[in-house]
Amino acid sequence: MKAVAAVLNGPNEAFSIEEIDIDPPRDDEILVSIKAVGICHTDLVLASGALGNAFPAVLGHEGAGIVEVGDKVLLTFTSCGHCPSCDSNEPAYCQDFFSANMGCVRHDGSTRLHREGAAIADNFFGQSSFAAKAICGERNIVKVDPDADLAALAPLGCGVQTGVGAVLRSLKASAGESLVVIGGGTVGLSAVIGGVIAGCSPIIIIEPHESRRSLALSLGATHTIDPSAGDTVEAVRGIVPV
Repeated sequence: MKAVAAVLNGPNEAFSIEEIDIDPPRDDEILVSIKAVGICHTDLVLASGALGNAFPAVLGHEGAGIVEVGDKVLLTFTSCGHCPSCDSNEPAYCQDFFSANMGCVRHDGSTRLHREGAAIADNFFGQSSFAAKAICGERNIVKVDPDADLAALAPLGCGVQTGVGAVLRSLKASAGESLVVIGGGTVGLSAVIGGVIAGCSPIIIIEPHESRRSLALSLGATHTIDPSAGDTVEAVRGIVPV
């Protein structure tokens, strides 16, 4: 089948909007029509070639769309499903996480995408959702409500769950504990939300952009610090004395 995709033909090149060929999904794969996708810094790292990934490539790992039967879905990272971490319901710590998500090929080394008969590196985070259609597996797809706003929810696939998960799961933050977040991008702002859910106080965000500081306050941060305004450490200690 044909689909339009944002193709990277080489490291640090501009995305090229092209028509590519997509193989039919295998029995254990799912075809999704992509309706929205977030852009994460990890996409930019792969775009630079810093991790040794092949080119041309289709990236994208915060996809949201509709499967052929009509269900709205969100796409996220993939995992092997059979290592000790996966068996313990901890797919984020999958022992094959890097190869499964960054290898840009299926586990058998094949690709799903082609252009004029030549392979295009894909399967980024089990999806490569910078395209009109993406193929993923049952381990990295989540059904959402029929009235879900896919454009708003797409970043749940990486940035939002990373920030919220860092506070609630990795830090295991508790009510009344102080939380300092450095940076007010998607992950940092999501960490603020995680702090609100956990009941942290104060919640301090360090961010140079005023618009992001204002957004952080609207999401529940109690204090903001502009790192260009002076000694950041002293500013934090002024709020949370040590």
